[in-house]
Amino acid sequence: MLAGAPLYQLLPFHRIQKRAVRLVDNPKLTCSLESLGHRRDVSSLCVFYRLYNGECAEELFALIPPSLFSDRTSRGRNKFHPHHLDAWYSSTVRNTRSFLPRTCKLWNNLPSDVFPQKYNLGIFKGRINKFLESRQRIGGSSSAADVYGRP
Repeated sequence: MLAGAPLYQLLPFHRIQKRAVRLVDNPKLTCSLESLGHRRDVSSLCVFYRLYNGECAEELFALIPPSLFSDRTSRGRNKFHPHHLDAWYSSTVRNTRSFLPRTCKLWNNLPSDVFPQKYNLGIFKGRINKFLESRQRIGGSSSAADVYGRP
């Protein structure tokens, strides 16, 4: 996954997509094409959702930090959704951009209504996609790439 990659590694992919859109030259096909940053965020959150629900090896599941119990039982409960996780803290940009810290930050900023009652990756993916699309339409920052000033 290139979700947390630096700008110089992401730009070639954006150029390829722009060229492909020009070559296809069919607005019906290209107008609904999501940005690469949006697609990276959706795929990162879907992989994280699988990890969070234990749909992975035990070693990977053990990497997901639990939320503090006090956040779920005190006044902090109103601030966080029930799936909120304690984030990783780092002083280096490189570690902050790596998959788990970056995706955990995105995860914690999701509204609670994107999470299905039971594990269902398809429903989760659809809701995440709609949520991130709506944030882009209203001019909000929908991706971690936007936070770091990358396309």
